[in-house]
Amino acid sequence: TTGPESFPWATLLTRHAQDMLFVGLQSEWEAFQKQFNCRVEFKLVADFLELAGLIAASKCFVGNQSFPLSLAIAMGKTVRCEAYPPSPDCRFNRDSYSDQLLDPRNCHLFFV
Repeated sequence: TTGPESFPWATLLTRHAQDMLFVGLQSEWEAFQKQFNCRVEFKLVADFLELAGLIAASKCFVGNQSFPLSLAIAMGKTVRCEAYPPSPDCRFNRDSYSDQLLDPRNCHLFFV
């Protein structure tokens, strides 16, 4: 299985929904909550500088292959990537990076 169904969203939400922050479009946030029947906090950022500040202050970044993922990796944050397993272009050979094949229990703040 690939895509959102293969990523351990249910586990993350069960353990950490109260600590998660969704950063993205409001329509994406609404769709995410509907898809996973959950409630997570939402933050609309004004610019990339504000986004970078939130990521810098987080304990962990969880998201897909995107600019925010690149920021988190560049800052050395612990990253959990919703990757497409057959495609290696999302993988980074760093101790702080993992994808859905690894355990996401140490994440405390959520970004998409």
